[in-house]
Amino acid sequence: MGEDRFKQSKIFRWVLLLIKSAKLVKLLKFVKLLKFSKLMLTFGTMAVSAFVYSFLAGPWFAIGFVLLLFVHEMGHVIAMRIKGLPTKAPVFIPMLGAVIFAPPFNGRETEAFVGFGGPLAGTLGSVAVFALWLILPEHPQVLLAISFVSLYLNIFNLIPIRPLDGGRVTQAVGVWLKYLGAGILIIIPIVSKDAGMLLLWILILGEIRMTCKSRVRLGITCELIMITLIVLGCGEPHKLSNIIDITVASMINFNYVVAEDGDEPKNNLPQLSKLARLKWLSLYLGLGIFILCMMAIESPFMITK
Repeated sequence: MGEDRFKQSKIFRWVLLLIKSAKLVKLLKFVKLLKFSKLMLTFGTMAVSAFVYSFLAGPWFAIGFVLLLFVHEMGHVIAMRIKGLPTKAPVFIPMLGAVIFAPPFNGRETEAFVGFGGPLAGTLGSVAVFALWLILPEHPQVLLAISFVSLYLNIFNLIPIRPLDGGRVTQAVGVWLKYLGAGILIIIPIVSKDAGMLLLWILILGEIRMTCKSRVRLGITCELIMITLIVLGCGEPHKLSNIIDITVASMINFNYVVAEDGDEPKNNLPQLSKLARLKWLSLYLGLGIFILCMMAIESPFMITK
C-alpha cells in the first residue's frame, strides 16, 4: 500500500519526469552528435580535398572547385529528399570527386531523378561562377578556370555507365547505353595517353558481366600496367596525383577481392513506358548539349600558360 501511495504522489511524478527529461537530453545530445559527426565527415573530407588540389592548382582554385563539387552532391541530396529517400552526408575523395551512399532505389524513375540532380546542380553552379566572372571588372581568371573545370567534370559524369551519374540516368532509357559508356571510358586513356586514366578501366569492371575472379585479375592487371607506365614517365607531372591514382585503384580492386563471387548484379526493376524513356533521354541529351555549349563559350576566354 505504501508503494502504491508513493507512485501516486507528486514526488514520484517529479522524479519520473526528471528521469524522462534526462533520457530526452541524452537522446538529443546523441542526435546532435550524429549530425555533428556527419558534418565533420563532409567538411573534413572537403578540407582534405581542397588541401590536395591546392598543390596542383593553387588554394583559391581548390576552394572554389571543392565548393562546386559540394553543390553537385547537394543536387543529389535534394533529389533524394524530394523522393523521400534517407540521405547521408557526402564524402569527398581527392582526385575522384565526392560520393553519396544512396539506398537501393525502388524504381528506375527514382534512380534517374537522383542521378540527374547532381549534374544539373553542378552545371547551374558552374554557370553562376561564370556569370560572376563576367560581372566582376577584374575578371579573375581563377573563377573562369573553376567554372570550366567544373563543367568538364559534369559532362564527364554524364558518361552513360554506372557508377557515374550518366549511367544512373540512362538506365531508365535502355541497357544498351552502358556499352556506349564503356567504350568511351576505354578510349579516353588511349587518347589522353595518361596512365592514371587506366583507373577508369578498373572502375567499369564492376559493370561488366563476369565472374568475381576474372574481375579481380583484370583489375590487378590494369593497376600493374598503370604503375609500370607511371614509372616510365607516362603519368601525371605531379607525383601526388599518381600516388592518389594508385591508391584509389588499389581500393577498388580490394573491393572486388572481398566481394562475393557472382556476375554483374541485374536490375530487375520494371522498364519505364516509352514516353518516360523519351523524357529521360531528352533531359539527358539536353543537359549534355547545354554543358558542351557552355564549354564552347568559355573556351576562347581560357588563358593557357
